[in-house]
Amino acid sequence: MNRDIVAVFGAGRAFAPEAARAALARIEGPVLLLAGEVDPGAPLTTMAECAALFPRAPLVVPPGAGHVLWLDDADRFGATTVAFLHGATAHAP
Repeated sequence: MNRDIVAVFGAGRAFAPEAARAALARIEGPVLLLAGEVDPGAPLTTMAECAALFPRAPLVVPPGAGHVLWLDDADRFGATTVAFLHGATAHAP
């Protein structure tokens, strides 16, 4: 365990929601958010709220997938990720 990192992670002002929201809103590049349709740890309403924080962030929800998307539907996960990366590369400055 890296005690220095643990100390900073839980330090005062380590969690500043407004600052985090502002920083995410400044990200200019595309961001891909993948969410499992039946993931109890990251409900779709929460993931939609996360996607809304970014200017360019599609939310992709593979049907029937849970928290481990790359195992639940590896083919769809791979295809979605590759398509996103190709599109991101095509639109890069």
